[in-house]
Amino acid sequence: MVLEKVAELREIQGDRKEGFMVAVDGGITLENARAVKAAGINSLIIGSGLLRLGEKYASEAVIRNRWKTLSEMTNNTQPGVIQ
Repeated sequence: MVLEKVAELREIQGDRKEGFMVAVDGGITLENARAVKAAGINSLIIGSGLLRLGEKYASEAVIRNRWKTLSEMTNNTQPGVIQ
Protein backbone atom coordinates (compact mmCIF):
# COMPACT_ATOMS: atom_id res chain seq x y z
CA MET A 1 0.00 0.00 0.00
CA VAL A 2 2.73 2.47 0.97
CA LEU A 3 4.74 1.71 -2.16
CA GLU A 4 1.73 2.45 -4.35
CA LYS A 5 1.17 5.77 -2.56
CA VAL A 6 4.81 6.73 -3.06
CA ALA A 7 4.59 5.92 -6.77
CA GLU A 8 1.47 8.09 -7.01
CA LEU A 9 3.21 10.99 -5.26
CA ARG A 10 6.23 10.70 -7.53
CA GLU A 11 3.91 10.72 -10.55
CA ILE A 12 2.21 13.88 -9.27
CA GLN A 13 5.62 15.46 -8.75
CA GLY A 14 6.71 14.63 -12.28
CA ASP A 15 9.46 16.93 -13.48
CA ARG A 16 8.54 19.87 -11.27
CA LYS A 17 11.64 21.68 -10.13
CA GLU A 18 10.26 22.56 -6.71
CA GLY A 19 9.58 18.92 -5.89
CA PHE A 20 8.76 17.75 -2.42
CA MET A 21 10.06 15.39 0.21
CA VAL A 22 8.39 12.07 0.96
CA ALA A 23 8.86 10.45 4.36
CA VAL A 24 7.39 7.24 5.73
CA ASP A 25 6.67 6.93 9.44
CA GLY A 26 5.35 3.62 10.67
CA GLY A 27 5.71 0.06 9.54
CA ILE A 28 9.37 0.39 8.57
CA THR A 29 11.43 -2.67 9.48
CA LEU A 30 14.80 -4.10 8.58
CA GLU A 31 12.93 -6.47 6.28
CA ASN A 32 11.15 -3.83 4.17
CA ALA A 33 13.41 -0.75 4.43
CA ARG A 34 15.30 -1.40 1.19
CA ALA A 35 12.11 -1.75 -0.90
CA VAL A 36 10.54 1.32 0.67
CA LYS A 37 13.68 3.40 0.08
CA ALA A 38 13.94 2.16 -3.52
CA ALA A 39 10.35 3.30 -4.14
CA GLY A 40 11.50 6.90 -3.90
CA ILE A 41 11.23 7.76 -0.22
CA ASN A 42 13.46 10.60 0.94
CA SER A 43 13.32 9.71 4.64
CA LEU A 44 12.46 6.65 6.67
CA ILE A 45 11.30 7.12 10.25
CA ILE A 46 11.89 3.98 12.25
CA GLY A 47 11.40 3.29 15.92
CA SER A 48 9.97 0.02 17.12
CA GLY A 49 10.88 -1.49 13.75
CA LEU A 50 14.38 -1.90 15.15
CA LEU A 51 12.97 -4.51 17.53
CA ARG A 52 12.26 -8.05 16.42
CA LEU A 53 8.76 -9.49 16.62
CA GLY A 54 7.94 -10.15 20.26
CA GLU A 55 10.89 -8.17 21.62
CA LYS A 56 10.02 -5.55 24.21
CA TYR A 57 13.59 -4.46 24.83
CA ALA A 58 16.98 -4.66 23.15
CA SER A 59 20.38 -3.59 24.39
CA GLU A 60 21.95 -0.41 23.12
CA ALA A 61 24.56 -2.49 21.27
CA VAL A 62 21.84 -4.49 19.49
CA ILE A 63 19.95 -1.34 18.49
CA ARG A 64 23.15 0.30 17.23
CA ASN A 65 24.00 -2.80 15.20
CA ARG A 66 20.53 -2.92 13.65
CA TRP A 67 20.72 0.82 12.90
CA LYS A 68 24.08 0.28 11.19
CA THR A 69 22.60 -2.56 9.13
CA LEU A 70 19.64 -0.37 8.12
CA SER A 71 21.97 2.49 7.17
CA GLU A 72 24.06 0.18 4.99
CA MET A 73 20.95 -1.33 3.36
CA THR A 74 19.66 2.10 2.36
CA ASN A 75 23.04 3.56 1.35
CA ASN A 76 22.81 6.12 4.13
CA THR A 77 25.71 8.54 4.44
CA GLN A 78 24.49 10.38 7.56
CA PRO A 79 24.87 8.38 10.78
CA GLY A 80 21.71 8.61 12.83
CA VAL A 81 19.66 9.93 9.92
CA ILE A 82 18.20 7.85 7.10
CA GLN A 83 17.54 10.06 4.09
